[in-house]
Amino acid sequence: MNNGHRETHEIIVIGAFQLFPKERALKMDGAAIKLGGRAFDILLMLAEVPGEIVSQKELLANVWPNVFVEDVSLRVHISALRRVLEDQDKHQTYLMNVPGRGYKLIAPTSKHAVEVVRDPLLSPQLTLRLPRALQGMIGRQDEVQAISGKVLAQRFVNIVGPGGVGKNDCCTFGRAHAY
Repeated sequence: MNNGHRETHEIIVIGAFQLFPKERALKMDGAAIKLGGRAFDILLMLAEVPGEIVSQKELLANVWPNVFVEDVSLRVHISALRRVLEDQDKHQTYLMNVPGRGYKLIAPTSKHAVEVVRDPLLSPQLTLRLPRALQGMIGRQDEVQAISGKVLAQRFVNIVGPGGVGKNDCCTFGRAHAY
């Protein structure tokens, strides 16, 4: 009896690294490599067309959509990306700058499809990320009771007020008591 479901995932092998686009992960020998979101997006764009030049304009438009960003931001992220890749694998050059045109991935690259069987009970979609329960509050018991009653009765309640007055704490504590 198999309760899991099968998914096909793409893996892009770049030199000594494995890039997992769907999971937004970069690994080397099974170990996760810490990489910022923008650097990951840049690497993924370059890995989709290995050996081809991707213009600075294309990179900026795709990695920072609808945001004005100076070219220096791209250079900073490319530099960080180079540092991460080449610190881990000192025997390979990964990225090349083509002056006036853009960047390209020059490391040996291949794409593979891998079938993964997921246990539906361990699926990330089912993982709940609730805030840690508060141990107690001082001086908000009336507000917590009022909000708890409204949540139980209406299921949707807006709490408004200036920043820093404890709306989030009151909600979190109230939610814990409301269920």
